[in-house]
Amino acid sequence: MVRGRGPTRPTYARELVQGRESLDLEAAVGVAMRMHRWETQRSQREYADWRGWSKSHQWRLEKRAGELTLHALARALEDTGYRLALVHVDPLSPVGEAPAELVRSEQFPRTEFTARDAAGRRFPAHRRVHRARVAPRWWSGRYSTSRVQGPEWTTETAP
Repeated sequence: MVRGRGPTRPTYARELVQGRESLDLEAAVGVAMRMHRWETQRSQREYADWRGWSKSHQWRLEKRAGELTLHALARALEDTGYRLALVHVDPLSPVGEAPAELVRSEQFPRTEFTARDAAGRRFPAHRRVHRARVAPRWWSGRYSTSRVQGPEWTTETAP
């Protein structure tokens, strides 16, 4: 538009850019919940009744989602067309500049899903876990006369 020639209307471009840049997880959940409420043409109270929770829970989802548990957020987003996702970004890149890659289960070591100790717990995250070909030293020293089978997983290196 040429300045000084008739009425002009604000574009709100600056506000739009600032709003989009400030969109964090808490705000994104709120926007997603509001969008689904808009798509279903329901007020906050009607939507909360429809979904089977209180109006205050709906308000928290839209205004203060960060105060809710991850489980509550995931359940709230069910059947809305939105879901939570984990993405991987380069930690050394400036915020907002690194391309985000959706994390898939295949990207994690398979031992994260399979390796457990005798009590069913995961091994310490700082240790490299692998299948035990032979019984580890600590096990052999304690149970060498026993006919009990050695552990399937270990963090020790093979001798």
